Amino acid sequence: MFLKEYVVGNYKTITFTGIGFTTPHNPQTEYVSCGLYGPNGAGKTMILEALHTVGENLNGSPVIYAPHVNGETVKHYVTVETEVHTWEYAYNIGETGITYESLSRRTKPQGTEDSGDFETIYVHTPTDPTHKLVGYQYLYDKTLPKEAHQVLEYIATMFWGTPGNSYLSPKLVEAGYTRETLTTSILETIGTPNNSVSEAQQEWVNTMIGVMSALIDGKLVIIDDFGNNVHPETAATFLATLQACSTPEAPYRIVYATQNTAIMAHLMTLPHVGQKHHIMLVEYTPDGTDTVSLNTMLGEDYNPGEVFTRYMEGHYGGAPETYMAGYGRILTTHDA
Repeated sequence: MFLKEYVVGNYKTITFTGIGFTTPHNPQTEYVSCGLYGPNGAGKTMILEALHTVGENLNGSPVIYAPHVNGETVKHYVTVETEVHTWEYAYNIGETGITYESLSRRTKPQGTEDSGDFETIYVHTPTDPTHKLVGYQYLYDKTLPKEAHQVLEYIATMFWGTPGNSYLSPKLVEAGYTRETLTTSILETIGTPNNSVSEAQQEWVNTMIGVMSALIDGKLVIIDDFGNNVHPETAATFLATLQACSTPEAPYRIVYATQNTAIMAHLMTLPHVGQKHHIMLVEYTPDGTDTVSLNTMLGEDYNPGEVFTRYMEGHYGGAPETYMAGYGRILTTHDA
């Protein structure tokens, strides 16, 4: 089970945009991560916040009306893939609260692009103002079909990676791991001695322990400011490690936002990067925040050095911040 696509409309800085783990060129691709890149103020955090809000609402948090244009409806669409079905969970928020909520599914025929019409599992159109999702009640009552319940549970248990989120997977505990042994393991992976860890690095390690725990448990992980305050190669090494550990049977799913162009540079030069890491550029247009996939823009066959150089020059939505000197020079068309 994994997040295939998330689309949000009229939410704060966002008009109508989304993120995905597949591209139109290859809808069967299962990316290990989806990275959002762009300058300050583009709206990267807003997209992640909107996605995280869906999980919070399914956990019983009251929905909040925060439209990009007052009077317009805020819309959320979450598409989840299982082995046999594509699921769509959607809800709308108006000035008085929730106006629409639904969960639908469709079978995925083998070897065909057309996956048919959706079969509606439930539709809820409140007649009285309400700020609680009926999906929250269904999760509590466990009255939906098993797979439908699992889909809502997957969305509701999305993991927001922060230093203060000290989650540790029961599977790791059962295997004999502690936070101390995991800290040592991560530091060894990134090549940092235990006796020379900075406060920023320790916070990053704490976040990564929670991230690894969530991924092992099959949760979708969301991280904002990924790689902030740590060496870019440290963050890139962690993503590369995830790539090595992820399997076709149990692929990890992580969506992150960063301004750190060095991370992007590392990922674009990893072997078979197009099959593992989805890169999306975020920009703030006159109409609001928007995203675009590099694969959609450039096709499957593109020169990573040329893409990176053009990105650094601001051709894809504003010049980003460079955290490591030299990456604009190293990744040139001639070097790629």
